[in-house]
Amino acid sequence: MGKTHLVRKTCEGLGDGTQVLWGSSVHFGEATVPFGPVAGALQAWHAQADEESRMDVLSGAGDLGTLLPGLTEARTTEPGQLLPLIDTVLHRLADRAPTVLVIDDLQWADTASLDVLAYLITGFRRQRLALLATCRDEHRGDGHPLHGWLADMRRMPLFTEAHLDRISLAATETQIDALLGRVVDIDLAIQVYERSGGNPYLTELLVRGLSGTEAELAATAPAALKDALLASWHGLSTMTRQVTRLLAVGGRPTELAVLADVASEHSISPALLYSCLTEARDHGVLQADGESRSWFRHPLLADVLNDELPPGQAARIAATYVRVLEARPVTAPGRAADLASHNHRAGRIDETYRWSLAAADDAAVLRAAAVEAIHLERACSLWDKVSPDVRGSAAGHVDLLRRASSVCGRAGRLDTAVTLVEHALELVDPDSEPLLTSTLLLACWDAKYRSSTTDKAPLDELVEAVHLTAAYPDAAERALALAGVATGEKWEGLQDEAVAHAEEAVRVARKSGSELALAGALSTRAFVRPLDSAHDALADAQDAMRLARSCGSTDWLEKAARWQWIALRHLGRTEKPRPRRKRCSKKCSGRARCGRISWPPTPRRDFFG
Repeated sequence: MGKTHLVRKTCEGLGDGTQVLWGSSVHFGEATVPFGPVAGALQAWHAQADEESRMDVLSGAGDLGTLLPGLTEARTTEPGQLLPLIDTVLHRLADRAPTVLVIDDLQWADTASLDVLAYLITGFRRQRLALLATCRDEHRGDGHPLHGWLADMRRMPLFTEAHLDRISLAATETQIDALLGRVVDIDLAIQVYERSGGNPYLTELLVRGLSGTEAELAATAPAALKDALLASWHGLSTMTRQVTRLLAVGGRPTELAVLADVASEHSISPALLYSCLTEARDHGVLQADGESRSWFRHPLLADVLNDELPPGQAARIAATYVRVLEARPVTAPGRAADLASHNHRAGRIDETYRWSLAAADDAAVLRAAAVEAIHLERACSLWDKVSPDVRGSAAGHVDLLRRASSVCGRAGRLDTAVTLVEHALELVDPDSEPLLTSTLLLACWDAKYRSSTTDKAPLDELVEAVHLTAAYPDAAERALALAGVATGEKWEGLQDEAVAHAEEAVRVARKSGSELALAGALSTRAFVRPLDSAHDALADAQDAMRLARSCGSTDWLEKAARWQWIALRHLGRTEKPRPRRKRCSKKCSGRARCGRISWPPTPRRDFFG
């Protein structure tokens, strides 16, 4: 929950014997209202108090008429003389009942209110009065009075601070469930979390009006969310707003040198750029990351600004980024990904295709499957529009679809993985390319199975995959197809058939000479072995892990490590595999939800106890 909601819930739990005085600071333009939140809190008390309480608490406090005209006769009093009067009134309230004074959004409080609060805190002893104040990290630029005030208050013995970090994915999911009154799909929760950045208030605005059954969020932000995000942005100068638009089109935290070159092509000099960035940071719109690059405090604001840009203007800015980035060193981090994105937005199809493939290759080196999947899917979507001499042959199209499907599967995007591999199957003739068709059928079944919610899946595609390899008895593709059938049969409860096909898969894999096929066959045999063969399953899993490391297959390495752990647990030796599982996790880093992304499918039940 957010800071205000947290304080409200805390105060609601104090019981009827405690009175809560609530005052909120309001963000004005140039005007200020002295003692604004404190006066608001006392006005709220006065409105609900009976006449006897008013007379008792306000006796002798006539000078408060300057601050609260509706409470006493108005008088002209110096602000400094009001501090002890406010202190007296609050302590009288505390004498009558335990009292909590809440000041919300302290970053917008006037200096007179800060003086009152400092006066109260300095005099705190054992009175039944507590002060709760909330403030945001943003809207506190250089020279803001709250910096000095907090520094002084931290020296007070009864002053404490609690910083609310952004909440986790799990906490966001819990918040969404509570807001919508139902358990939502994890994929929807992930989308909300990624867009809100763990900000509870933005999460609330994102899901407002949803039923909870949606598969994905709308591409554009809801109106209430836009208004909330743009509130501070509208207070920026015209030139600073333009700078933030340029930054938004950049798509991610941007180095000052790059942003300066882009801005200069849009009539903003480097000197003006620096002052604009400072203004945006002081208003809480931008912040600097650990590498001194500027980006939005709320990344959703970048999406909103992008949505508001006319298509022609967005394309022109993207073209500017292309020119600037092409002049950067080839080794600049993220260069290929940025050029792919900006060329796409600028409408340059061939260049987008080339840079998307380059960016996918960079992501593959880093084992960042989720990022690699984005670039490969974009390349697949552009195939029909790309110039023939750029995109290559039909066989290259199948290879691209096959790679993209595999990567999307590893990234947890299983529906996309199914669509891509089905497209590849449409382009392949099983009569002329039986081994490739067999491999694609296996991948298709895998993606369909892991995207399903049941423990069973038809074996027809797996059986067909084996039949297509009949003319190639020693092929690696046949070994993997047999391993696939064995896996499917295990899930169907066909234990004897699964073991027989796993044994045949190992035999064929050894003849094929393929380390990858043997790693898959041994891992599958470890999976399908019965409970009384845990020692043999352990040996198979360990051999499969060695082979998977040798040929660089993180898919089979992860799977074999799982079967090893299950076998060791059945043997009562679960303390031993932990270092290996840790190494496996490192090898699989950058992949989304590893438990659901590899062939064969993640087990939904434990076959070794």
